[in-house]
Amino acid sequence: MLRVLVVSSSVSRAPSEITYNFVFDEIIRIAKRGFKVHVARLKQEGNICNSGVCFHDIPYSKFLMFLRSINMVAHYPLSYRFCASHSIYTELAYAGHIAELTRRLHPSILHAHFAYPEGWASYVALRSLGSEIPFVVTLHGYDILTEPRVGYGVRLKRRYDSIVRIVLNEADAIIVASRAIYEETKRLISDHVEKLHLIPMA
Repeated sequence: MLRVLVVSSSVSRAPSEITYNFVFDEIIRIAKRGFKVHVARLKQEGNICNSGVCFHDIPYSKFLMFLRSINMVAHYPLSYRFCASHSIYTELAYAGHIAELTRRLHPSILHAHFAYPEGWASYVALRSLGSEIPFVVTLHGYDILTEPRVGYGVRLKRRYDSIVRIVLNEADAIIVASRAIYEETKRLISDHVEKLHLIPMA
């Protein structure tokens, strides 16, 4: 049986919850097709299996996970390695959680929803493991598109723009749901357009 590790920091664990329920709907469809689905979350509400999907929350002590993952900072761009920010603390803790699940579950595919933080934490985890697991990223808008007039888009900050570009170039496949996201992603990965897939939400 193929095993998929989905990386989605805040996805809901039940259809009645609304947080990222579009991701929940997708993982349920994947499970119904016979895949074994596991989800790496950044929340701390406890692990649970529901509707054929197992949700794995980050361990209660994110600080201990961060300390165990500090060596992963070597996979950061040099200019960001010594940035003492809360985001790096969270990224490394999440990357450590993903790496631990990858070692334990041996997934056939690692699928991150959003290029940041999910895609970046997945990339760091895979690099630290030296893993060749196929790495898929689904982009949803805020992680790729920008609109400076209203402050929309994570890439408005240079640090995040840099790491999103790394994720896009390192992913084995990129899924987008709209033409606008497709065109912007195509511009950023002009040398690897064959890995970009437009799959409209039905």
